[in-house]
Amino acid sequence: MERRLLLALPLVLGAWAVAGWSLPEGSAKAPDGVKAVFARYDRSINEHDLAGVMVAYAPGNDTILPGTGVGERWPGKEEIRAAYTALSESFDPGTREMRCTWTRSEIKGNLAWMASMCWISDFLKNEKREYGTNLTVILEQLDGKWYFRIVHFSDNSTSEIDSGEES
Repeated sequence: MERRLLLALPLVLGAWAVAGWSLPEGSAKAPDGVKAVFARYDRSINEHDLAGVMVAYAPGNDTILPGTGVGERWPGKEEIRAAYTALSESFDPGTREMRCTWTRSEIKGNLAWMASMCWISDFLKNEKREYGTNLTVILEQLDGKWYFRIVHFSDNSTSEIDSGEES
């Protein structure tokens, strides 16, 4: 399960930056600072720039990256950094494509959240991989800047891809 976390996480977060932050109809647009966190994260992942990735996460030990299985959790920036160190060896930069079929999000004061269901394809050593994932992110604004506070994903092990679009 840990390996699937490391494969899916940068793909989904990066795609949110490219596609733009999607808010429910009638909601105010997301502030540029929220979009910037995702865009900076995506660039850093693609470049395998660990320092750039870590800038996206809020400081302190209250920040967490939970996995999908029992006991899979990386609390605090030190453990999150270790998870991303392993990630940097798990995909070929610039090869991912994603199609999110459902996204919801909200911003309330200094907190924001987003949940999506997405299908991902990428390459590792010229071998194509495809899988689905669900992702939930909570962001917090600290001193005027937005940061990831919790990033959680889940997936199933099936390789079947649902072709239906849902918004």
